[in-house]
Amino acid sequence: MKTKVELADIKRYQKYLCSPGPDLIVCDEGHVLKNSKTAITRMVNQVRTLRRIVLTGTPVQNNLKEYYAMVNFCKPNYLGSKDDFYKNFREPIEAGQHKDSSLDSVAYMRRQAYVLNQRLKTIIHRRDFDVLRSFLPPKFEYAVKIKCMPLQEELYRTYLSIQNINPACRLNVAKLFSDYQYLMKIWTHPWLLKPHFIDGYYKKRKDQDQVETDQFFQDDSDDIEDDEEESRTQKHTKQRSKNKFTQSITSSTSQSTIREYFSTSDDDDDDSIVTDRMDEVMKAMKNEWWYDMFNVDRSQFDIEISGKFELFRVILNECESIGDKLLVFTRSLLTLDYIEQWLEHWSSRASSPKWIKGIDYFRVDGNVSIKQRSTYIKAFNEPENIQGRLFLISTMAGGVGINLYSANRVIIFDVS
Repeated sequence: MKTKVELADIKRYQKYLCSPGPDLIVCDEGHVLKNSKTAITRMVNQVRTLRRIVLTGTPVQNNLKEYYAMVNFCKPNYLGSKDDFYKNFREPIEAGQHKDSSLDSVAYMRRQAYVLNQRLKTIIHRRDFDVLRSFLPPKFEYAVKIKCMPLQEELYRTYLSIQNINPACRLNVAKLFSDYQYLMKIWTHPWLLKPHFIDGYYKKRKDQDQVETDQFFQDDSDDIEDDEEESRTQKHTKQRSKNKFTQSITSSTSQSTIREYFSTSDDDDDDSIVTDRMDEVMKAMKNEWWYDMFNVDRSQFDIEISGKFELFRVILNECESIGDKLLVFTRSLLTLDYIEQWLEHWSSRASSPKWIKGIDYFRVDGNVSIKQRSTYIKAFNEPENIQGRLFLISTMAGGVGINLYSANRVIIFDVS
């Protein structure tokens, strides 16, 4: 709670910022201003000044609307109204970027992109990585090819056979995403087939046609709602409740955990119905082609059946021994969940807790609020914080726009 004196100071600062206002305002990480409806954008727009500068390393994260918002903040109406910008630039530029765009659309897209570039030439100051190259230590990149374990190879070949997939023939693009995310579970760790199946079964019961493809390729929504997508907040809230199911199944495969998610309504107390549904999903799982190929229940923490996790453990141990801070990026929420469970399992076998979330390691995905992300990032970057040494990151949520400068080692867990 702020004291009366502190509140009075805040009001006085607000008054001075609005009138007479500073001579210049500089907004670092300016991509935060990409949505005119957010509280921080409205607040900064109230600051009265004749000069505004926006600094950002990611001027376009999703679409040209964000680019317009930052330009319009610096020079209001320089590109016309939002509707004018959409009509003259955003719509034709985006229309010409599709695989099936007509030649006329592509030609018009290039022309309008050139016009926009010329229009912004006097107010956009662009610099690339070459400016910093001489000030930074050398970066070493390694593409590590990991051989699948025998069980993984057997599961992989069996899936290809069942799906009638011939690698030598032309790919079925319509099934490419679903095949890829299914095989990804196998080469990451075979046990992930279990939570993946339960997740899909649960969604099927809820009459949802989508499987985890959306989680895999777009595992999170932006925390700032787009004014063109009025229902996005509701969809994001629903996605969070769905994710709780998957995360809980990954965390604990006990019957009591599954029970919570198989009630017909919030006030359903009929244990017999819940039990029947639990039995139904477990029975259905036993009919899966992979169920009898390995001991599903006992393999959760067996990293010897996963070449990727065996190497990950070696790298993590080495980072600990030499004091490196490590970032791990992945597009799959199930993989993030599994890594967390593996850390918890490892800690339970140590003489003292070794991996405590929020202290020893942090996690950022689409379900973590911007405020919480900032707290985690600040704690991880603290020079004196040698205990916080691992950061798990969803690629879609943390792939751009955040600074984790204290880390000196990065693992891209799945390349796509």
